[in-house]
Amino acid sequence: MTTYMADTHSLLWAFHAPRKLGERARQAFEEIALGESKLLIPVIVLAELIFIVENKPVQADFGQNPFGHSKQPQY
Repeated sequence: MTTYMADTHSLLWAFHAPRKLGERARQAFEEIALGESKLLIPVIVLAELIFIVENKPVQADFGQNPFGHSKQPQY
């Protein structure tokens, strides 16, 4: 199983604006959403996401699967 590591922008875009992701990043998040790969999220990325969501007009629902699959992603 492949393991990916997300940075702040890729994770935010995956949930907020997937069209901004490159083809490889979209493919990686698709694999994660299907449970075929795992995603590592550094603590600093979580802190940056909290800061962005609390201080900028960005709406992102991190409780939903951005790719519409019913499988639980391995975040």
